Amino acid sequence: MLRRVHAGQFWLVRPFVCTVLAALSCAAQAQSSDSVVYSSSISVSNLRVQVVDLTPNDGMAAGVTWETRGILGTTNAEWTESGPTYLGPQYTNSLLPSSALSSTYDINGGTLTASGSPDGLTLHTQVTLSQLLGTPSASDYTVYRSAMPNGAITLLAPWTDGEGQFTLTPNTALILTGTIAGQTSVDSTAVHAALQTAGFDSWTFSRTGWGPSVSIALVETSGAAISDDSGNPIGSTLTGSNVEASLGGTQYMSSSDATGTAFSQSFSHAFRLDFTNLLDASRTGTVSLRLATDEYIGLDAYRTYTPPGDGDISGPVDPIPSIPEPATYALMGLGLLGLGLARRRHGA
Repeated sequence: MLRRVHAGQFWLVRPFVCTVLAALSCAAQAQSSDSVVYSSSISVSNLRVQVVDLTPNDGMAAGVTWETRGILGTTNAEWTESGPTYLGPQYTNSLLPSSALSSTYDINGGTLTASGSPDGLTLHTQVTLSQLLGTPSASDYTVYRSAMPNGAITLLAPWTDGEGQFTLTPNTALILTGTIAGQTSVDSTAVHAALQTAGFDSWTFSRTGWGPSVSIALVETSGAAISDDSGNPIGSTLTGSNVEASLGGTQYMSSSDATGTAFSQSFSHAFRLDFTNLLDASRTGTVSLRLATDEYIGLDAYRTYTPPGDGDISGPVDPIPSIPEPATYALMGLGLLGLGLARRRHGA
């Protein structure tokens, strides 16, 4: 049932509504003002596995099997004497998960998000102004802050931390194709404005490390090569067995920049890896696929200390008690004498 609100009732409700709207507006402004000062991403996309039968008329089907365990976010782990127990999303016996998986971690002053799908894998990190700087107090004349939101997506063996394995049928070629891409960005504009508002005179903002990186490799298992009578290896060929890329480096920014500066870099490359088995027997190999971030974000800021006054002692000073003058003692004596005479007359 609808109820009519009279004008007088609206004016009573209006202050409350305005207060709520103002609070929501302030919250939205605070959220939007939390600028991203560093971000990175590394990805493998459009990953395709192709198996080619080199002898289609031999009556044997071509194929590849994987013995792998994918870990989305190696930083989320419990460590014991026997090694780490990973707590994040996982998938088994494939290069990619069969459905969408994702997990976000707040770690070492930043945020890391690891995600995977049947199409690819992505690792993303970011550090915001509030995560890095926080709220310096008025008594902070030096500020040292750092962030290291590092982690990885990796393929491991099913039950150990060793590399995953694959088995390729006889007379078969294995082809992996896809795209690797990476990006980093550092922006000190918001850092400069916040420190200037807080009264800091100088600062340095830096990013250093290996950066976001990716590596993919297909390697024949050690000791599995077959040789002829002369000791020459035969039976398998590896072409383009690995691909890797990273965005490491160092960037320094400082208060000498008028309004702060920004820096970014990126890459995107298509790749192809081949593993060909020319034998009449199955061949095994190791597969590695790793996306990782290794960064250090640092901030040092300084504010000039201003003493309360020239030569003044900081803080409250207790007053020094004064020494009575001789005339004061004389007056005290006369007073005591008068009291004594008064008591004597009263007794009489």
